[in-house]
Amino acid sequence: MQVNFNDLARSLRKLYADFYESYHSYLGLLLGILLSLLMGAFLVNAFGELLEELRDKELVRFDTSVAGPVHALRSDGLTNIMLVVTWMGDRTAYIIFGVLLFIIFYLRYRSFIFPLQTSMVLLVAGGLNRWLKSWINRPRPAAEHLAEAGNMSFPSGHSMSAIAFYGFLIYLVWRLVDTTWLRWTLSILLSILILSIGLSRVYLGVHYPSDVLAGFAAGGACLAVFIAIFTFVRFHYARKGKEPQVTADEQS
Repeated sequence: MQVNFNDLARSLRKLYADFYESYHSYLGLLLGILLSLLMGAFLVNAFGELLEELRDKELVRFDTSVAGPVHALRSDGLTNIMLVVTWMGDRTAYIIFGVLLFIIFYLRYRSFIFPLQTSMVLLVAGGLNRWLKSWINRPRPAAEHLAEAGNMSFPSGHSMSAIAFYGFLIYLVWRLVDTTWLRWTLSILLSILILSIGLSRVYLGVHYPSDVLAGFAAGGACLAVFIAIFTFVRFHYARKGKEPQVTADEQS
């Protein structure tokens, strides 16, 4: 059977032209889905690597080398600051911020879609964290605890929830804020908050550094998957000519 490469080339060009004609308006959404899934896969792999090293007892040196210098920074004033920071990753804080989100989005957009999405990401991340902790069953550090902490240690629930909740707020900032300087400022501040919550758990002695890294990896993977899902929903409705979510273009 002889292949006509000219016909094949024409068919491929036509396929590309048809695809571009149908989807060029949505390439940003499709790229967003792809990047989110790739990031999710990378973070799942990172979590798996940390878990394997934990089971092989290869994290002891890393945890000791990081936790020691952090604990050496302890002082009454810094401890008070770290207690406030760690509270920002606590259940009570998320309830308060969640209610504020619902109020703000209703007053600004008459819509609850984004607060509902944020709550969904947080709840799933929290449930996944409980399951992972009970499955892995790593005890908390033996060092002095400067804050109350229950159940198991790996991965850090505060770190996992922080990147899920505040990370999704960063996603919303890039979706809804048009002003470049404000977009970057809010994103940087939220990123610092996420990292600070993780650091506070090590400082207060309730988590190993590897717990925090694992929490960021697992929470980040959860966040990436949900962003991919929500972006796919936007793509689906956009193709039908209706966008069910508020976008920056719709702000007045």
